Amino acid sequence: MNALPKYVLSRTLKTADDWHNTSVISYDEVPALRERGDLVMFGCGQLAQDLARDGLLDELQLWLAPVVVGSGARLFAEPTALLELVFDYAQPFSSGVVKLTFRCPRQ
Repeated sequence: MNALPKYVLSRTLKTADDWHNTSVISYDEVPALRERGDLVMFGCGQLAQDLARDGLLDELQLWLAPVVVGSGARLFAEPTALLELVFDYAQPFSSGVVKLTFRCPRQ
């Protein structure tokens, strides 16, 4: 992983010198970066919501664990527009976890 180029989206950081081959970019740089190749983002939260809102999300993988809790944060806040997801495939694991993969057609 250290050999791969990495990008950190930040409003406050100027450099990421502690992590080899890492650049700090702004959100406005994401569309041009996507044109150069595939990007992978781990996690969710506001960035995932912003990418989906702006049509910059091509694929969404949800890892469903067989655990039920009483509360938690929503995957996406109330959307202002419909986020269409097209089922691609499911991959079950012996642990009971299922990876669900959806394509996100561009609007």
